[in-house]
Amino acid sequence: TEEKTKTTTKKSSDDDMAGKFQLGTRISFRSLDNDSGKKGGGQGSGTYLGTIYAVEGVQDYIPNKIYGKYFFSKYIAVELAFDSIKAETVATTKGYSTDKTDGEISAYDPTVSLVAHYPTDTPFTPYASFGVGLYAGDFEESDNWGLGYAHPDQYAALGSTGVALNGRTREIEIDNAIGILFGAGCTYNLTENWLLDLSVQYTKLEVDGLFTGYSYGVQDSTHQEGSFPLDNLAFRLGVAYQF
Repeated sequence: TEEKTKTTTKKSSDDDMAGKFQLGTRISFRSLDNDSGKKGGGQGSGTYLGTIYAVEGVQDYIPNKIYGKYFFSKYIAVELAFDSIKAETVATTKGYSTDKTDGEISAYDPTVSLVAHYPTDTPFTPYASFGVGLYAGDFEESDNWGLGYAHPDQYAALGSTGVALNGRTREIEIDNAIGILFGAGCTYNLTENWLLDLSVQYTKLEVDGLFTGYSYGVQDSTHQEGSFPLDNLAFRLGVAYQF
């Protein structure tokens, strides 16, 4: 009878997280991990696209990285989350003497991850995760670049009228992409239901871009393809409610 009681107690302990949910949100600091292309020159000379040769991370500290986690047991859970990555392009001006930006790349997605937990006798629970992200890409052109000005001085001289030189405009379209996620972290139970979540996540991601030029609103023959490395390491702090 005593042995049966111990077995029943152990089984109940092993399953005490089964069927439970966590709902939370995170803020993150993201560090892009990529080698810059060759500065100077145009497409085909080592740049990412046109004269764009580097990308710099844009931080967003709004706690809008919502996630939900479902526990199959106290050891294994699946997480569905929303994430976004932003990066500013760095390019050279005419003559390649100074830097400018052509616009901002963004990739946003739902991610799904399998999470392995290691319960302890303390409020701390370490975990590791592996998942994928289905990223939708976008490019927000800077005004002076999108309107086709060859140099910021020309844009300023015209008083930002919004009229492109020679009727020319241009855009970059970013393709959707799949990213691979690796994570590790630890939760801390503040109460029975509330917990803090501290983690790091490495995302392996590269997005393709297509440059197109227009003359008076009509697409011309100017097309260039390129790709932008958005591999990054994110340091994340979150809070969640468990039920």
